[in-house]
Amino acid sequence: MTIHILSPQLTPPPQAYLSFIDRMRRVASSHGLDWHIELDSNGAATSNTDWDLRKLNKSHDLHVPGSCGFAVSRDLTAMAASTGWHPSQLPEGAVLGEDVQDFIKALIVEHCSSGRSTGDTQQIARAARRLFSLVRCPPESPRNL
Repeated sequence: MTIHILSPQLTPPPQAYLSFIDRMRRVASSHGLDWHIELDSNGAATSNTDWDLRKLNKSHDLHVPGSCGFAVSRDLTAMAASTGWHPSQLPEGAVLGEDVQDFIKALIVEHCSSGRSTGDTQQIARAARRLFSLVRCPPESPRNL
């Protein structure tokens, strides 16, 4: 895996990234999931558009596991700010950007559709959300992470 440094330069996304996102969109669609998840102003998924992850791994759990939303973790950003991080390093607003949301959705689909549990998948989504709550990404990212 190549790790690129985030820079303000807008470069075309790597083809592998675009293919990954496109492939996961198709997998989601083949399992009856709409890629677009409606969010409230705080980044929480609305109940009528959030994903039912059981569709991806064919689970028969009674609980309906969802995407966990795409809210910026204010606890983490406040902690970072209190330790001296400059506000320009942290994300703006209450909701993660569209590119970040697409990346997290693709992680969810890839992880859950490969047969892993919905709980494990939600942990991956939460970890990614926490990571991107501490990074201000240029408009092109997370493609270059």
